[in-house]
Amino acid sequence: MAPGCLKVYSEHEVGIKDPVKERELPISVVIATLGGDVLKTTISHINQGDCVPSEILLCIPETEAAHADCVASVGNILIIKTSCRGQVVQRMVGLGMAAYPYVMQLDDDVILPSDTLKVLYETLLAKGAGKTYGEKTSAS
Repeated sequence: MAPGCLKVYSEHEVGIKDPVKERELPISVVIATLGGDVLKTTISHINQGDCVPSEILLCIPETEAAHADCVASVGNILIIKTSCRGQVVQRMVGLGMAAYPYVMQLDDDVILPSDTLKVLYETLLAKGAGKTYGEKTSAS
């Protein structure tokens, strides 16, 4: 595994080795959602990647919260019930509650390639925060 992607805990610290913890990065993922079965696929793909976020905050209106029950038992999921409905406000609540130094915002139906978090995190560490990367194009 690449540097920054593998956390190794001694057996004394955790008692047993946890394969998910070994792939964990200090990243919070914020997802504004109305819930439903689409979350199962999204969360499954995120947590089966080469690296996984320390936490996934599912921001859902209180009135829709039961629709997130399908993933509530997943270890790194936090269900954040918001008092209002709307992606922008839901995201703002989640961003304000993120516990880790790096935060990624996703829609609830995004399927990432398995190496996405690893590549983004390693690029951030290599290049430094506060920079934008990509090809420069000229306006026509």
